[in-house]
Amino acid sequence: MSDHSKEVREKWKDAEDSDKDNREEMIIDLKFEAGEQWDERVREYRENGDRDFPLPCLTINQIPQFIGQVVGDRRANQTSIKVIPREDGDKEIAEVRSELIRAIEHQSKAQRVYSQAFGQAVSCGIGNFRVDLEYAYEDAFERDLFINAIPNPMAVLWDAMAADPTGRDAKYCFVTEKMKPEAFKNEYPDAVAPTMFDPEIREDGWLADDCVRVAEYWQLEERDREIALFLDNSVQDITDRDPEEVKPLLWRDSNNQPRMRTSKCRYATMVVTNGQEELSDPFELKIPRIPIVRVMGREVWIGDRRVRYGLTRFARDPQRLKNYWRSVVAELLMGAPRANFIAQNSAIAGREDDWANTLIFNDGAEMPMPITTQNLAAFVNEAAMCAQDMKDVTGLHDASLGIGGNETSGIAIQRRQNEGDIASIGYHDNMNAAMQEAGEIINALIPVVYDTARTIRVMGDDDSVRLLRINDPNFQPNELVNEQYDLSKGRYDVMISTGPTHETRRQEAAAGMIEFARSSPGVVEMAGDLIAKAQDWPLADQFAERLKPPGAGDMEDLTPEKKAEMQQQMQLAEMQQQMEMQSAQAALAKQVAEAREAEAQAQEAELKVRLTELEIAKKTKEIAFEGAEMAAFAADEIGV
Repeated sequence: MSDHSKEVREKWKDAEDSDKDNREEMIIDLKFEAGEQWDERVREYRENGDRDFPLPCLTINQIPQFIGQVVGDRRANQTSIKVIPREDGDKEIAEVRSELIRAIEHQSKAQRVYSQAFGQAVSCGIGNFRVDLEYAYEDAFERDLFINAIPNPMAVLWDAMAADPTGRDAKYCFVTEKMKPEAFKNEYPDAVAPTMFDPEIREDGWLADDCVRVAEYWQLEERDREIALFLDNSVQDITDRDPEEVKPLLWRDSNNQPRMRTSKCRYATMVVTNGQEELSDPFELKIPRIPIVRVMGREVWIGDRRVRYGLTRFARDPQRLKNYWRSVVAELLMGAPRANFIAQNSAIAGREDDWANTLIFNDGAEMPMPITTQNLAAFVNEAAMCAQDMKDVTGLHDASLGIGGNETSGIAIQRRQNEGDIASIGYHDNMNAAMQEAGEIINALIPVVYDTARTIRVMGDDDSVRLLRINDPNFQPNELVNEQYDLSKGRYDVMISTGPTHETRRQEAAAGMIEFARSSPGVVEMAGDLIAKAQDWPLADQFAERLKPPGAGDMEDLTPEKKAEMQQQMQLAEMQQQMEMQSAQAALAKQVAEAREAEAQAQEAELKVRLTELEIAKKTKEIAFEGAEMAAFAADEIGV
């Protein structure tokens, strides 16, 4: 037995002792959800007491309804993980990372994982899930990322000092399972047999109930790494690289000194142990946190003690009382007389068979007091008060549970429903934080896992799927893949957005289309095929095909090559149209110029004519003047 195994057991013991009270309450919470709600001593007294028949122990289990309402609100709204660029990040690569995470969620059936962990947090105060690396296929060396469930919330023990609701700051964590000795021997044939375990291990709980406890022991380690700034402005880890090879590639300042420094780098390491020895080789991931994510319910600090609980914790007492009062009502009804008449013995003497349904009492004796309906009503009312108490402590009232009330307007009903949503919003916030942590783990692992040239599948927010080539500088587009990205460059952050699921949005869009078509009848002629295609009818596609306007095409059905060809044809047509327009404009300009030239020539000819007319008029005037002068001179000569 190694000293390291002893250290592991000490950490296990510390984590278990610090969370002991919460884990004991968790077990009771989970039992209540499953319907195990009677105290064993009370049940034993009622069912096996000194009486002729056992008393009823009814279980009117309302806990799952309250839990299901909160979980259902979560499932009706989709929380999406979105990657955004930071510093030297690229917007398109950030979108590819977002779509890759969405594809990982789809392949992992992550919505089930999220719902299970969230339901456990609502039920007993904590749930867990994990991010794993697995081989993409049985016959492949490439690995993929998966989001996997941890079905048993009791299987995870956290660092007692971890305060973050998601476990982000945990220095260590255990994920355990119990194995029968035979199964343990088959799984780990080279391990020490359980019968040879150290007695101290039995005391620490690693070997109990004829089972061996096997645990993944995760811890976060910090190591010194040498980083440097390169000529291409990238910062790289050069700890394990040849200095002579690196020197020519480093950026240098005005003093010819490279920019280098020692940095603390965090690694998540894991080893499988049974408390006696390590059962696997160490495994590590270069990420800043353990890849186990915690979903917290509600937590209250009382000094140095933490109390963790979920929706079930304070609904347990009113649930117990309701079960009791309903059982008492059943008990009294079982013991109540079934007689329709009350009579003295002498009144029906000799005719007992005819009055078999009669309560008989002896002459002169006092008639026993029957059970009154007033007592039963009091018990039923007490049970109803317990049901109301459950609504009060959970914050989920009739409107939130789908039970009709006095409200008549949609706004009033919505406000009542919002009261329950606000009361449980803390659970949703913690789940959002957990999903963001999962996104950050995957985002940090993308350069590690997807570090070679390969083809990946990504998924858009409308569930559309496409194939991309990554990390392949020599990529040539083909029929299936026509885009290439380098996922190893840049830094990126993760955020989340919450809204209705794609299916809900599609249904709302379909309803909105129909409403819009009612108010604008012309829309049906122009886009009736799109309205029909958005519906859930069995023959919606056939309706859409028949309603498609002439000449309308469906780009979704075209291959990438056909789409590129159509886009090229559209560009050529647009260029040709522009050239024809320019030619027409030039011809028009020529015609205008020619018209202006002809007009100028006409104006010049007209001007010449007018000048000629003026000269003729001038000559005529001169001739007339000369004639007048000659006539006057002749008159003078003859003495007229």
